[in-house]
Amino acid sequence: MKVMVFGIDGMSPDVLKKVIDYLELPHLRKIIKDGIVASTETVFPPSSAPAWTSLFTGTTPEAHGVFDFFDTFLLRKGIFSIDRTLSSVNLWNKTVWAKASLLKKRVLCVGVPVFYPAHKVNGIYIAGELLTPQIDRKAVYPVDVYKLVKDFGYEKSFNEMHDAIARISTTKLYGTRYEIFSLIEDITNNEKIKFDIFRTLFEQNEYDLSIFVTTAYDYISHYFLDESNIGQTAKVMKPYFNALDNFAKYIISNLDDDSILFVVSDHGMHTIYRVFLINNWLRMKKLLIPREYHIKNLNITHFQKKALHILVKFSRYLHLDNVLRKYVESKIKNMGRAKSFVDAIDIENSLGYCLSYSSYGIFLKQKKIKQRLMTELKSLKDDNYNNKIFNNVWSYTSSEKAPDIILMPNKGYTISPLLLKGENILVDSNKISVKVADHTVDATFIAYPRDQYSGYLPKNITDIHDIILENLQK
Repeated sequence: MKVMVFGIDGMSPDVLKKVIDYLELPHLRKIIKDGIVASTETVFPPSSAPAWTSLFTGTTPEAHGVFDFFDTFLLRKGIFSIDRTLSSVNLWNKTVWAKASLLKKRVLCVGVPVFYPAHKVNGIYIAGELLTPQIDRKAVYPVDVYKLVKDFGYEKSFNEMHDAIARISTTKLYGTRYEIFSLIEDITNNEKIKFDIFRTLFEQNEYDLSIFVTTAYDYISHYFLDESNIGQTAKVMKPYFNALDNFAKYIISNLDDDSILFVVSDHGMHTIYRVFLINNWLRMKKLLIPREYHIKNLNITHFQKKALHILVKFSRYLHLDNVLRKYVESKIKNMGRAKSFVDAIDIENSLGYCLSYSSYGIFLKQKKIKQRLMTELKSLKDDNYNNKIFNNVWSYTSSEKAPDIILMPNKGYTISPLLLKGENILVDSNKISVKVADHTVDATFIAYPRDQYSGYLPKNITDIHDIILENLQK
């Protein structure tokens, strides 16, 4: 049987259904109506790098060693470089496309995150921008495909993705509705280019396994997913959702009687209201010694945001708004990178710290305190709403790369490594961040059409790897 995989980074099944209904997206609606839809649990940490690696290798982060976008073995020691992102060299032979190639199946992979550089497959592989330093000859196999990629104008890298995220933050803070819409259209256009490459290659040959992954939903929804007003979310992100529906139209129109489609995601995404300041908590436990604070006063920060908003509006009349925005953009970009957390903490004299948003984890120098901290974290409650803050507090025992404690917040909550002067450990998200949504455990699995699938529903995204291979060999 031929297998097609359509990956949507960060998509929760319930959010997908709501958006489909609101925008009346006919082709995605058909997939939902005539397919088997399930919510499946992601891995811990629920971050794109470990999650996609787990989904496409069928192994846990403890087995494959990917826990973050960056080298966590070095990060534990307080060593950070944007150039020291992960490499797929040691993972390639575990992937579903490598195993399909060994089975003499022809494969086409476009836009897959994390796996760079490209290795030899029985077909074509083109890396996605997530963890790809640049779309060059190393990002594609075979190398002669690079000309096609270049001609289409697909050139976004991991650094440029960081830039786009900073641009989203700034535009949401200070941009007009038109500017927000234009930015989302611009981001969507890159996904369209990727899909045009996929479509062109798909039509040139026969493939047994075809994989296309779009990552833009993840970083757009961080800033615009409001589940209390799904209509507004759908309107703002309409260019992207329309593109998704067009991708779906092409894919289902090219399924024959011996084909099956799996729509999958690496994790979910839900609206957040409260932020747990993990490094503040560690500081108050006298485990972390700060060098400096990212935020010294919440009220001043809130005032600065409002003042900047007025200043940007005024600067438009003086044609200085681009200069001001670039300054704010650079500040946001630098604050979001692990280096800003490394610089703010006295690593040498601290016993515990969190150094990146995406690790969802705490590094400890004294293992004997781990169990006590885990017990305390599990019992933490938000007194304002009488809710438990964490859905799960997790520990991998046999990997030196893993954070010693990994936190999975409940819906409505997230964690932040930002250091805030004072005793606050839990604050309203709108006071310290432009983000309105963050990762959750509920990933998407859809098998389409229903009558083509007789297998089990995956309990975890690691099961999807085996499901793909099993159907490929039917």
